[in-house]
Amino acid sequence: MSFGLATMVYVKLAFILLCSVICGCSTSDSTGSIGSSGIRFDHRAEALSGHKTALTVIATNDGPASRASVDREARAYADRYATRACPKGHEFYTDAPMPSAGNERTFVFGCS
Repeated sequence: MSFGLATMVYVKLAFILLCSVICGCSTSDSTGSIGSSGIRFDHRAEALSGHKTALTVIATNDGPASRASVDREARAYADRYATRACPKGHEFYTDAPMPSAGNERTFVFGCS
């Protein structure tokens, strides 16, 4: 049996909607910056067991930035991502990002 492209798109959208309703979260891909420091962020998100998500935030900066500044803005980026992914609310499972290499910071959160 062969499905048309439109049918496959509808099935995929229905699946995403169903997953969003069941876990109270959604996935959204974006990059961006916080503040005016010149630090830009990209991310990778990985679904974990227990309806948790590991969000790895990757910083790239156009100028010098302190580690504290990158940490602070990476946390703000992670909070913004989690707020969009979890319209019913979210909780981070650690106060600080998990140890990561270089310009990467990993946060673990779950939707309410």
